[in-house]
Amino acid sequence: MTIAEVPVEARAAVRARRRKEMDELDYRRELRRLEQRGYSQREISKWLGIAQPSVLSALRTAAKVTMPLDGFSGATPYEICQRYAGGLITRTQLVDELARFPYVKGGQTDGYDSLIVDPPGTWSEVDDAARRGLIEDDVYEEVFNRRHGISGSAIDREPTAHKTSAKDLARQAAREIAAAIGGGEVTEANGRIVVKTKGGLHIDVKSLPGGIAGKQRNSRSGKFYGVGGAHADKAVKVSRSTLAVRAHDRHGD
Repeated sequence: MTIAEVPVEARAAVRARRRKEMDELDYRRELRRLEQRGYSQREISKWLGIAQPSVLSALRTAAKVTMPLDGFSGATPYEICQRYAGGLITRTQLVDELARFPYVKGGQTDGYDSLIVDPPGTWSEVDDAARRGLIEDDVYEEVFNRRHGISGSAIDREPTAHKTSAKDLARQAAREIAAAIGGGEVTEANGRIVVKTKGGLHIDVKSLPGGIAGKQRNSRSGKFYGVGGAHADKAVKVSRSTLAVRAHDRHGD
């Protein structure tokens, strides 16, 4: 859940917890920088007030830490979202960094193994951050629009009373579907919201009076199939009442 959904009394604790993770990461990066600048372990241990063997152990751990990209507050999109959730960067900085981040291509199956693991730095990390409540839906929408040159982002509109529209529900369901099936990019164009899977399949997510419906088509053939149909690698079920998403293999859970 986002910080706005947390009781006021608990927000300070939530932010402190999120900052704690970032503080530990920053500590390791600073140790790495000190070593790279030629300072000895004895000097570092004296400054930090810890034993030299502890410095050695910390430096070994720090060597595995990825440094932030130039011009960005974090090494990955997810880390940038974590810093925003901890109150370490502003919403303006968050949107700017996510919009211009040099995303890498997601993982792909070899055609035999259906397990796909995305490398660090893919758009799926933004999907994950939104799903975990690190960023708000309007932030996700604004970043998406900026990346795809779509006008009418949240920053351009007049503030109005919050009301979840049918299209907002479809966007939310699309992101949850992408997460449930192991990753995918949610795109929107010409009034259609589509989940592009790594296996070359597209899932159209539409808002209907009874809830959310999805239909899947193979991008190679252009034919449409019902979600969970004979040509689907994954069957995706969306609860009409809760929008809960469940994905399972075509031949069973």
